[in-house]
Amino acid sequence: MTESTSPDPNAASLDDLVRDVRRRYPAVVVWLALDTNGYLVISKMVVPEPERNTGIGTDIMTRLTAAADAIHVPMTLTPSIDFGGSLVRLRMFYRSFGFVPNRGRTRDYATRETMIRPASPPR
Repeated sequence: MTESTSPDPNAASLDDLVRDVRRRYPAVVVWLALDTNGYLVISKMVVPEPERNTGIGTDIMTRLTAAADAIHVPMTLTPSIDFGGSLVRLRMFYRSFGFVPNRGRTRDYATRETMIRPASPPR
C-alpha cells in the first residue's frame, strides 16, 4: 500500500488530473490549486492558438469540472485576454460549464476571482 505525500487527498487527485492533462496535451498550460477557502482556482489555462477550436479546452474543462464535482468544491477563475483569446468568447465558454459572474448581491467575497461555479451537492 502506498502512502500519499500530499496532506490533502483532494490535492493529490487534482495533481493526478493535471499530470493526465499535461500528458494528453503537452502544449497546454494549466495552473490550478485548492486555495485556503476551499475553492478550486484555475489561475491559468492556455491552449496554443493553432490548437484552439479543436475541443481541447472543452475536454480539459469537462475533466476539471468533473473533478471539482467529485470532491464537492466550488471553482473560481478570472477570464483574461492576456494570451490572445476573446473575453466575450471566454466568458461564454466558462458559462457553458456553470460559471457565473461573481458580483452583485450574490458576490462571494471569499474569492477575488470574477467567475465562480458553485460546488455540486454531495450525493
